[in-house]
Amino acid sequence: MSSELSLNRPSAFLPAAGWIAWPGRSQVRLTGADRAKFLHNFCTNDIKKLQPGQGCEAFLTSIKGRILGHIFVFAGSDDLVIDTVPGEDVKIRDHLDRFLITEDVQIEVITERSRCVYLFGRDWPALLQAGLGLDLAPLGPFGHVTAKSRPVTVRRFDVTAAQGFELVIPHEAVESVVSAFEFPDPERPRPVQVSATDFEAWRIDAGFPMYGVDLSDEHLAQEAARTQKAISFTKGCYLGQEPIARIDALGHVNRESRLVAFENSAGLKAPVKVVLASTQADVGTLSSVGRVDGSATVAIGMLRTTATLGSAIRAVGEAGEFMGEVVTPALADGARAET
Repeated sequence: MSSELSLNRPSAFLPAAGWIAWPGRSQVRLTGADRAKFLHNFCTNDIKKLQPGQGCEAFLTSIKGRILGHIFVFAGSDDLVIDTVPGEDVKIRDHLDRFLITEDVQIEVITERSRCVYLFGRDWPALLQAGLGLDLAPLGPFGHVTAKSRPVTVRRFDVTAAQGFELVIPHEAVESVVSAFEFPDPERPRPVQVSATDFEAWRIDAGFPMYGVDLSDEHLAQEAARTQKAISFTKGCYLGQEPIARIDALGHVNRESRLVAFENSAGLKAPVKVVLASTQADVGTLSSVGRVDGSATVAIGMLRTTATLGSAIRAVGEAGEFMGEVVTPALADGARAET
């Protein structure tokens, strides 16, 4: 990879305190004494071990191990809340409800009860401390806490290469929470609202696939390239466990979510088919493409595993031919691994 392309990935332009509204973010709540055991039986991660204030990433899967939902699960003292992309709440509720027999579990869609905002950047822990009185230093990945000063829940998870937090705010408290970050001190860092286009580029550069765009029920769980984060191989039986365990025993899948960086390719648009430059063999389709001002273009898609790290990739789109390279996702501090 050229040194210029290495320096100009979108994550090199991440803001110190960026935020974006997440309207319609799907929220499904499970209550009842059997809620943890029940949800544990239908997703890939270990739900039963979660304590209040903890959470995890997981997939809801079919009996064939295909992805029905890419979810975050947050455990409260008396509930579990599933958080995922917009438009999935009713589908998830109905899927789980099909399996309810005698369990003490209640499932309800609570999407409309609140607004979600996503914060990302290195300055947010200090800003949240100053604005909401929250010390987030002890909060690990998928940890969550409710502020005492205002009715807002903060959830810790990363969608970009920067540290990220989701705010879940009841509609009646939105103005109060917004005012908490209107600091009179001109020396204090100011939050910056980013465009959906820029956020998409940072999401892609971190290698984070979006369900409904980059992932669907046509894909096996391991094809998402989230195995270490979202799949437990020690939790026991669940719907879809057998094919997922079989793939683990075999050691690989034939295709996987991969990240490709392109230079001088502002006209590249998704979806676009790509081939290996060396053999012209078709290796798949890039489903999301993004860039920020001044950066190289990055794209994510389901590619055959023959498109290994460093492979030269050729994409032919409406605006012409584009040459790129398979790269590693941006790291959690905004840096990138050597390729």
